[in-house]
Amino acid sequence: MNPFQVHDKFDLMHETLFLTVNLIDRFLEKQSVVRKKLQLVGLVAMLLACKYEEVSVPVVGDLILISDRAYTRKEVLEMVTFLCLLIVRTFTFITFVEPLNIITKLWSSYGFCGDIENLCRATAET
Repeated sequence: MNPFQVHDKFDLMHETLFLTVNLIDRFLEKQSVVRKKLQLVGLVAMLLACKYEEVSVPVVGDLILISDRAYTRKEVLEMVTFLCLLIVRTFTFITFVEPLNIITKLWSSYGFCGDIENLCRATAET
């Protein structure tokens, strides 16, 4: 499954997907990964993004099932530890989602049209 299908299957917020992609990008900027483990990085990034954004978080077993059991629970938890350590050591505070949340609250309060919403999202992503 691609990230968008996983995102839809778990019915996650858009901000969770944006943060997932941001975490993957930041991780790959600092650490090279063999192709076989790239899906594992994506699953773990989604798990961490869910813990940051979502009310209900998918359990590790669900992520293993969605990956067709390509990884064991131990491999997933080891990658969680590795990614968390890399975040603590090298990343600055994760500020990507917060401007988007503020913008979302503003346009819902003031009833902006879809074009303004898309412009705000594009600006927040850069």
